[in-house]
Amino acid sequence: MRRWFPILLILVVAAGIYWGTRNREEAKPTRHTIEVVAQPASLTKPVDPIRDDPLGYLETCLSRCEKETQGYIVTFRKREWVDGRLLKPEKIIVHFRAKPFSVHMNWKEGEGRAGKVLYVEGENKGNMLVRPKTLSLFVFEKDPEGPESKASGRYPVTKFGILNGMRSTIESMRAAKERGTLHLRYEGLVKLEVFGDRPVHQFKRTPYDPPEVDGINRLTLFIDPETGLQVGSIVENAAEELLGEYFFTDLQLNPMFSPEQFTRKTI
Repeated sequence: MRRWFPILLILVVAAGIYWGTRNREEAKPTRHTIEVVAQPASLTKPVDPIRDDPLGYLETCLSRCEKETQGYIVTFRKREWVDGRLLKPEKIIVHFRAKPFSVHMNWKEGEGRAGKVLYVEGENKGNMLVRPKTLSLFVFEKDPEGPESKASGRYPVTKFGILNGMRSTIESMRAAKERGTLHLRYEGLVKLEVFGDRPVHQFKRTPYDPPEVDGINRLTLFIDPETGLQVGSIVENAAEELLGEYFFTDLQLNPMFSPEQFTRKTI
């Protein structure tokens, strides 16, 4: 037995090291291939509003989008670090209406318990309607900001939306600017596989001083040049571990929704 003891000890130590580092390894962000299409204007162009005042450009985009966006249909792709683990990538078809605030989600890929979710502000006693992947014959009413919702994502359905994301991003940047700690730069037009051949503006904010909730210290932001909408974001901590990534693709802006789109019939 004694001669086997050193071997058993080595195996125990190795197992401890593996499980102690597993979560950290899983938190590494997806390395998206980014093709630079056009870099920011050089010194040959003394004035470049996007390069010289990136926050001002983002504020202009938000102001425009708040006026022009009544709703959309979009493919929403996300991956998040929740409760100490990196969840599987999710692909969701979303129908969104600004007034009244309405969200219809239909999961195509991902590990969430829900198959479909409907939330309409002011209806269903403030609850969201959920049709699970299993027991799909039933529809349940759930608190949109309750424990089950928090376990499935970093943000509740009540905070969903491209415009809500833009508002949150800009509010944080404004606060940092007031403190004199905003580090934001424009990095040019780029192409990502998730957006196909459509170039997008890329912005980078890092470091955060101080880091924000969950240790956020790096933000890569993608803006559609045509619509001005924030169509993607990647959030990381100081160690470049992924906290969340969010992409909105195949966007249909301001569609005509059927009268039944945001009712129980569609869930």
